[in-house]
Amino acid sequence: MIDKVIFRLKNKAPNFKIFTASIRTDAQAAANSIGFDDKENSLKRVKIRNKWSKKYYDRYMARTFKPIEDSRIRDLAFVDISKR
Repeated sequence: MIDKVIFRLKNKAPNFKIFTASIRTDAQAAANSIGFDDKENSLKRVKIRNKWSKKYYDRYMARTFKPIEDSRIRDLAFVDISKR
């Protein structure tokens, strides 16, 4: 399958330089797909996805690790046990 795709790619775009390749399989549809990307487009997409991921990661971290003032759970790293 990959050999066929590379052969077609070389015929349609002989100067295309592959930077990334992805193979996707959909078991329910019994279908596969192969995608190739060049360096410029790949790096552009990574930058966009990193920006999106950071936005939602920061929201998640802020919500997940929000300090609870009246909680009885304390981090033992900050408890002075020498006075006990």
